[in-house]
Amino acid sequence: MLELFWEVIAEQLEELRSAKNAADVLRILASENNPTRGFFAGSGGDDTVEDALHTAGWTVVWAESSLYYTMRAPTDQ
Repeated sequence: MLELFWEVIAEQLEELRSAKNAADVLRILASENNPTRGFFAGSGGDDTVEDALHTAGWTVVWAESSLYYTMRAPTDQ
């Protein structure tokens, strides 16, 4: 069961590496229980949402900590 959890997290991170806008991020992180809001459950893993979005071309525009930040999409939407 835990292995399946981390497989889903790995898939989300892989998709986030090509996210071009906020709609992409919300779609990737949506769940059956909450289809309109994104949530990333893999915060205990080695890879981060910030790193994945940085790979996709996103830039940090403000940060107070590694958990509280704002990023700009490469399409600026």
